[in-house]
Amino acid sequence: MIVLLIGAIVAIVSFPYTFYHFSPNWGMLKRDMPPVQFYLDHFSRLHPDLIGALHLNFEKLQAFIGKEPLVPQSIAYWPHKYHANTGSTEFTALFPVLEDAGWPRHVVWAFLRDEVEKNTGELNLTNAQKGEFARVMQKMTNHHVAGYVSKLLYKVFGARMNKQAREMVFHLEPLTDTHTVVPVSLNSLDWVLRRGCVITPNPANAWESFERLSRLSKFSAIWGWVGKERTLEEAIGRHWQILDMRLRVWDE
Repeated sequence: MIVLLIGAIVAIVSFPYTFYHFSPNWGMLKRDMPPVQFYLDHFSRLHPDLIGALHLNFEKLQAFIGKEPLVPQSIAYWPHKYHANTGSTEFTALFPVLEDAGWPRHVVWAFLRDEVEKNTGELNLTNAQKGEFARVMQKMTNHHVAGYVSKLLYKVFGARMNKQAREMVFHLEPLTDTHTVVPVSLNSLDWVLRRGCVITPNPANAWESFERLSRLSKFSAIWGWVGKERTLEEAIGRHWQILDMRLRVWDE
């Protein structure tokens, strides 16, 4: 109830501000989509297995649910309309999914920018193209009111929840000594590219990282998970990465 009340007050007070800064709070403008789509296309060429598996996961989930198109809410802040010939674009799901899962928008955008700009290869990325992407990135990541609200709520509730979750993590047995185990980072997404790893909640922010991993776990073509009645032996090799979700056992 308190969270809803805070959200309602913030929405009313901040409306003029969000309308003035339209793009980061309501949706990416069509004219800003081409330079970002250029980066997304190159990222897809760099990591076709990752992107392909996630799109296949969306198709399976959609067939199972059988309702409206299953897209993350944050798709409005990523290219979803532009194409030079048709006026539309292929939905690149990874980045909206990561944003919806709780990673700050500036972290998600920095991940895309850094991965593309360090792997240009034959792309011959020009300074002008980098500048256009940087312009849109600055517009989309600054003045994001929902991001400020999330930080506020975390400061209010996060410390207490993290203390409880951290105690649970310390009671869990090590999941594996034969596979690489990576504590998930809340301020970086480089771990996403480490295929075959086991991703665990970060003890420093156990509750927040577990919440984010929980939102990712439904995309099982990418992130298989280990928990009650799901063992590592059953999951390893069948997914891009494995999430250590054993804290669910403590919640039941």
